[in-house]
Amino acid sequence: EAYFQETRKRIIATRDKVSLYLKSIGFKVIDSKANFIFISPPSVKASTLFQKLRENGVLVRYFNKARIEDYLRASIGSEEDMDVFIDVVKRLM
Repeated sequence: EAYFQETRKRIIATRDKVSLYLKSIGFKVIDSKANFIFISPPSVKASTLFQKLRENGVLVRYFNKARIEDYLRASIGSEEDMDVFIDVVKRLM
């Protein structure tokens, strides 16, 4: 039980940190209580950012469907994984 509580706290803290950073650089971030976030980049199409992230070794989900084609789904990984995600986003944006 303690392990799950600690893991949950880490995921929430990391999710909040990533969301706050992305919002600060203009991303639209849908509020989330899950272990992922839906994000919409400010200056490029989601499909373009999806490809660029993939080329840089960062995997996110892109759904080419009405109403969410402008969004990516980013799972919340470890703090180290998400630091890499943020670093790559900084370079690409």
